[in-house]
Amino acid sequence: MSGGGGDGSAINDDELVNDLDIECVQSLEGHSGQILCIAQLSPSALATGGCYIDKTIRVWDVVTGELLSRMSGFDSSCLKLQHLDEHTLCSGHENGKLFVWDIPTGELRHELAGHWRHRAPIVAM
Repeated sequence: MSGGGGDGSAINDDELVNDLDIECVQSLEGHSGQILCIAQLSPSALATGGCYIDKTIRVWDVVTGELLSRMSGFDSSCLKLQHLDEHTLCSGHENGKLFVWDIPTGELRHELAGHWRHRAPIVAM
């Protein structure tokens, strides 16, 4: 079971998995703050979204632990990640903005901001 560690690592919680007789095979480290969301992109790729301290989204190879791409340039916590297709990831943020990213390059494709006066956090997509 994957989870976001308060220390910025994506971890498998030993207490949760011990009852299932599952062994942690990879710990993904690199975020400088809490991980607030995780999205599985493929059987071997995982995306993690960081909090207001870190302000990055990272895509990992879960087999090797290699960082495949890094997205940055936003100014609030990433609360939700949605995998759209093999090349596209959408992120929802605390300030009500949505970003559409190119997964292989980490480049921002689109920024979508609503026209409402009080922006609500994006918590579901």
